[in-house]
Amino acid sequence: MVEASQWRQDIARQIAPLYAAQAGVTAVMLASSAARGRSDRYSDLDIIVFWDDLPDELARETILSQPPFDLIRLYPYDPEWCCWSDLATWGRDQSKARQSGLALDITHYQNVTVKAWLHEVTVAHSTAEPPHNLLALLAGGRPLYGVACIKEWQKQISYPDGLAARMVRRYGQIDYFWRWRSALERGDNMLLFQRNMAQWGESLLRMLLALNRVFFFGLGWQDEVLARLTLAPADFAARYQALWSLGPAEQAEALRRLIEESYDLVEIHLPEANVAWLRDVFRYQRRFWTEPPPVTKWEN
Repeated sequence: MVEASQWRQDIARQIAPLYAAQAGVTAVMLASSAARGRSDRYSDLDIIVFWDDLPDELARETILSQPPFDLIRLYPYDPEWCCWSDLATWGRDQSKARQSGLALDITHYQNVTVKAWLHEVTVAHSTAEPPHNLLALLAGGRPLYGVACIKEWQKQISYPDGLAARMVRRYGQIDYFWRWRSALERGDNMLLFQRNMAQWGESLLRMLLALNRVFFFGLGWQDEVLARLTLAPADFAARYQALWSLGPAEQAEALRRLIEESYDLVEIHLPEANVAWLRDVFRYQRRFWTEPPPVTKWEN
């Protein structure tokens, strides 16, 4: 574990009892890079608090309004992500200016949400991003309080074949790949070209993560994501990282090959994903016209 994670974990262990003392709190967990031992100087501190009932807004505010905290904002309930979020800082720099310390992101979930989303993902095979994000956080989290509760949830996390097939179909359907040419031919539109390449490149990673039964845990640490892809095209990590320093045409061709080789792996290891359809969509090429097409009678 790197030193940047170690001292962040030490701070988290000081914060956890403040939430554990609140009525209705069943568990507190360290999440993200600090939990995985991968923090660096850019990393904030992510803590998740799990409640039996609705989070106590007064308690949320009171905890983060006393030193060594500086409260930034309490966010209301987010109906899409089914959580509440608090932003604050811990400590201050030498200037002693407010909010100059370590950034804290405290997220609050109800236990009923965790239980429902575990079922939605592992049994009903939902592909929605919010429950997948929570399961990824749980899978890589470190319990700070309510160890038995968190470990029980972690034991329930699985990635069945049916879920993998649905996720591969979702992210493996890479549309309009031919548009990289039009972006270049229309005045070297590199903004559009690179936006498309980034979207397709992320879709490829997410498809391979699903093939490897790994919940997507963000792109902040690309080497960590690539290391989880045991099922991937030959020399995938090096080839993927090299993509982004190639010239436009070479980049598009290199990405095309990686996608095609990934489809080959899907066909072998997850045939129920219907890779034939994914290939048809990916290979589709719109007919280009420089003059009006002939209009004649034809039979339907």
